[in-house]
Amino acid sequence: MTEPIRLAEAWRSTLASLGADLTRSVLLGGRNVERVALEMGAPIREAGEALVVVGEDGVDIPATAHPSATGLPDGSVDAVAMLAAWDGGVELRAVAREAARVVRPGGRVWLADLDAEALMASTPTAYPAALLYQARRDIGMEVLRRHEGSGRLSLAAMGAELQPVVASSSELPWAAFSGPGEYVEAVRSGAWPGTEMLGPDEMESLLVDLSTYLKRVRFPSISFLPWLLVRGQRNR
Repeated sequence: MTEPIRLAEAWRSTLASLGADLTRSVLLGGRNVERVALEMGAPIREAGEALVVVGEDGVDIPATAHPSATGLPDGSVDAVAMLAAWDGGVELRAVAREAARVVRPGGRVWLADLDAEALMASTPTAYPAALLYQARRDIGMEVLRRHEGSGRLSLAAMGAELQPVVASSSELPWAAFSGPGEYVEAVRSGAWPGTEMLGPDEMESLLVDLSTYLKRVRFPSISFLPWLLVRGQRNR
């Protein structure tokens, strides 16, 4: 029997490749870590935000925690990765300040958002979500409008006194699927940005196209999406 692919393990590998020290503790925040939190038994907040700590050092997250107000002590984690864990620029700045507060001196903070430009320019072979944005360019433009560019992420990091600030891009794990049916149901449930703008008939047409494409995919598999990352360090 094939061993299930675990999203949490994919995240650990990804964080290690970015330079996070997993012998310590790394705080992940954002809607896109919900499945990681579920695997690890972490609570999901009513607002749809997830917070979970990975690594070897155990850190308890308060029940009332939010990415902009975690309730954690100052300098209590080794690194922080906040993945679109905000709603608009004001909250982005608040999340950046909170991340800078809870990371230890010398620890790294990543602020990341979906690289919507890369996603719009891609093909289904690279990212199956391109099926949606190729068919509905208006949805693609709305997704572009919703997501922050590296410039705004960098400004938020500098405003939180993180230094030096370095911008990059990377593929981050999105979801793990045991088979095509599970993938299709995830998209039906709104996993791709912008699917909420589709009518019922448009959604069914998209899922037919997706099912045809997924015949080429070998399962079980982990899907990735392109992200923009800005890294900074707390120096004091």
